[in-house]
Amino acid sequence: MKKISMERTYFRVNGEYWEWEKSGQIFVFGIEVPDENILITLEDVNGVIKCFNLPINVNNGNANKKEDFNCLKEIFHNNIIDKRDINFDSMENELIKIRKNNGVLEYGIVVIFNGTKYKFFNPEGTHEPAIWGKASADGLVLVNNKFLHATRHEIGHMIGLGRHHEGCIMSYASPTREFCENCRKEIGENWDFE
Repeated sequence: MKKISMERTYFRVNGEYWEWEKSGQIFVFGIEVPDENILITLEDVNGVIKCFNLPINVNNGNANKKEDFNCLKEIFHNNIIDKRDINFDSMENELIKIRKNNGVLEYGIVVIFNGTKYKFFNPEGTHEPAIWGKASADGLVLVNNKFLHATRHEIGHMIGLGRHHEGCIMSYASPTREFCENCRKEIGENWDFE
């Protein structure tokens, strides 16, 4: 397995670092879900991080970031349309503003939400509607707790795998739990491996 150099380089887009990566941390939060869902998700996120040997620590946000959890819940609820639909894009924009202006929540964030109560807002004409989960390289992942198997796929997007393709967990339908060799190569090129 490849080793990461001691001097860390972060995934880049247009030569700029993704801010969340500088923390070297991802916190998993659960909103209105059983603690068991958080533990399952922690295991899946850790599995992806170990798979790619990335220098990121993964922790339980509900247990370790209680003040941040309250802020995150507020952001989540601020971006609900018609009491049910989660507007991921506006949530991401609000999170970016809060990070910049308040210096909080500056790490990778995975939110598991109650899929019985909430669903994703998908504007008419959306090419690939979000059902199971949605992610951004800005360090935000939302996963419906009824589809926890989507966590690995969404973390793939967060760490830099942008496109969907067959024969891999990065397929739109995620028929497998494994990353293909092309994904492994892409992560190796985008993160600083020796």
